[in-house]
Amino acid sequence: MTSTAYKKIGLLTQSVDTSWGDGLNNGPFADLDTCLGGILTKSLTNANVALTVTESKNVILRLIGTLTGAVQITTTTQGFTLVENATTGAYAVTFINAATFGGGTIGSAVTVPQGHKSVIVSDTTNGCRLWSTSYIDDLGTAGVIKRSSTGEVTTDSGATALCFAKDNSGAVLGTGIQGDILIPFACTITAVTLLADQTGSMVVDLWKLGYTSFPPTVGNSICASALPTISSASKYDDTTLTGWTTSINAGDVIRVNINSCSTITRFSLILNVSRY
Repeated sequence: MTSTAYKKIGLLTQSVDTSWGDGLNNGPFADLDTCLGGILTKSLTNANVALTVTESKNVILRLIGTLTGAVQITTTTQGFTLVENATTGAYAVTFINAATFGGGTIGSAVTVPQGHKSVIVSDTTNGCRLWSTSYIDDLGTAGVIKRSSTGEVTTDSGATALCFAKDNSGAVLGTGIQGDILIPFACTITAVTLLADQTGSMVVDLWKLGYTSFPPTVGNSICASALPTISSASKYDDTTLTGWTTSINAGDVIRVNINSCSTITRFSLILNVSRY
């Protein structure tokens, strides 16, 4: 009996298969049922597994067992397979085309993520590809999910800025508390910048406390001895933040206090933060 090119489904020929009813029921129809709903369970340890043609027809391949070494699964059909990697053990499971395709494997083996359900597509031109999985596997770093310019799913770093500004209407800014910023999300401070309206000097301190314990005081300073300082200039930037408490919880309040100031009548404080 001949078979189809992709899922190796048996084909009947009238000159050979005289019993069409039984032939269809036990041949192509049974194969189609397996291709559309068949489930094959394989218990893995450390030995590679070469699926037979019959095994490869199953639409779902469930992998179980405790891995004691890396395992490679070889398929003997083209098309798609839903692979569930329910194994345990810190070893990789990979999936590749059978050697029967053109006399050798095509493409590179793909990793089947442990603990996830994946769709793997296989053909004789491109080999195996991980089409999708139950988690976003192409995101290399943590961050905000976004759509790239090419239509792919990628991540943004989650960087944003917390800003505070004070304008004293042309008069030199006085010392003391200038105002508060309520932070609605958890983040980490990565840099601080001060921008002034003119050349001058200024020392700023930042106090942080949770909203339920508001207000913060000087005892809640997050700047240690590295206070943001403009010295005979109009700007200041610090990305080192030596000694700072950089972690911010959702609901924290940051109070801005001027310790000293000369000449400057307006300033902006920018805290660069990362949410991830």
